[in-house]
Amino acid sequence: MQESNVRDIWSGNTVSARQPNPEAIEALEKALEQAKAGEIKGIAIAKMHHDNLASFVVYGDAISYQLIGALDRAKNSIHVVMDDSKYDM
Repeated sequence: MQESNVRDIWSGNTVSARQPNPEAIEALEKALEQAKAGEIKGIAIAKMHHDNLASFVVYGDAISYQLIGALDRAKNSIHVVMDDSKYDM
């Protein structure tokens, strides 16, 4: 794999090259199967891009307090991982 020479203009950090993430692909394929089976009626997706920028999308019938609770639990899970010393900033 060739190392990227692209640097973020704000942090100066090297921007990682675009590479498929098998875990992300598997999660999206599983969600797609569930949606095609009618099990999912709406979805909110937070995305981490190869250049370390993040974005989100909301589709379908996704406006509910239950989904807000699920998003909050996802946020808390990310915080737990970030509290690990290897993610110190």
